[in-house]
Amino acid sequence: MDAQFVTGFPVCEYKGNCQDESMYFDLERGECRPCEPGLFKNATMEACAECPAGFSTNGESGSRECTPCLPGYFALAGNASCIHCGLGTYSEGFGRSACLS
Repeated sequence: MDAQFVTGFPVCEYKGNCQDESMYFDLERGECRPCEPGLFKNATMEACAECPAGFSTNGESGSRECTPCLPGYFALAGNASCIHCGLGTYSEGFGRSACLS
């Protein structure tokens, strides 16, 4: 078994120091885990945080940043993916948190 991995996840050098900056240390499991979709973490952060409204992780886990929704889409805070505006509604520009009618 590779000393750097346990059940497929990177081992931390010590509690809270995951070698991949997009991962957090899960105390219950005792291992580094990727942030869930809709959450992100980078080297300046200790824990995963929700993507702000108008941004998402495009359904991916282990994201280092959130990306703005494209025109015609929106997202609420913590959404894993941007949502297409419904029939008769629209959003102008990038990173919108709601659609207009």
